[in-house]
Amino acid sequence: MVPKNNSIIFKKSERGVSILIVFFVMVIILAIVLGINVIILSEMKVIREMGYSVIAFSAGDAGLEKTLYYDRKIIPTGGIRGVCNICVSCGAADCINCTKVGANCSPITCTDCKIIYTSQINNKSFRVVSTISTLSDTFQSYGSYMNISRAVELNGGDKGGSPHNQAPIIIITSVTPRSVPSGIELMISANIFDPDGAVDPDSVIAHIQNPNETDIDTIFLTDAGSNNYVGYWTGPIGVYYIDITACDTEGNCSEAEDI
Repeated sequence: MVPKNNSIIFKKSERGVSILIVFFVMVIILAIVLGINVIILSEMKVIREMGYSVIAFSAGDAGLEKTLYYDRKIIPTGGIRGVCNICVSCGAADCINCTKVGANCSPITCTDCKIIYTSQINNKSFRVVSTISTLSDTFQSYGSYMNISRAVELNGGDKGGSPHNQAPIIIITSVTPRSVPSGIELMISANIFDPDGAVDPDSVIAHIQNPNETDIDTIFLTDAGSNNYVGYWTGPIGVYYIDITACDTEGNCSEAEDI
């Protein structure tokens, strides 16, 4: 016969083991919950910053389009282009801290000049750097939103004295939808025109890139009419950037980056 006191000791020992097991189970569950919480918060931050990145890019694109509008539409009397006069025509309130430096920043001739200005659109901003030379023109626009910056650059082709020396202009670029599950087709489109020639339809290419700007695929965009070029791409779920390049029939090329 087992003594009564020994039975009590066994029961207490079993309770102690049960409490210890429950404790370890709770620790494991807590670790899993905390791990999932960290992953969710990290993904939420990535998604939020992706949204900010799109807004920053749109601000940069707005800066580029604004500069091109002043360059081609707001031309001073007797001049050939308007970008060297943008500090005057745009105004200090709209084109903030506008500066010009170069050997020839004349509003009339404008052949060697760097023009820099910033502009504010509600809680977004962009900074545009226009570099004009006798060889080529470069327009760089840096959009900013919530401490996220995106750059858009337009490079003019080699002028070289050719009667058709301006590169195609790439505007109104888009990728739809912006975020999709794996296996869903993306539509990539751009409005492309050449101000003094014709776009080579075989030169319009979309470069699908990883965030480190290495190509993972390239597709040709086809002319859908009215200067609109469209292409389709299907890939795995992930974060991608897209560059679009286009050339005219004279070999002058331009690029729209990080769409």
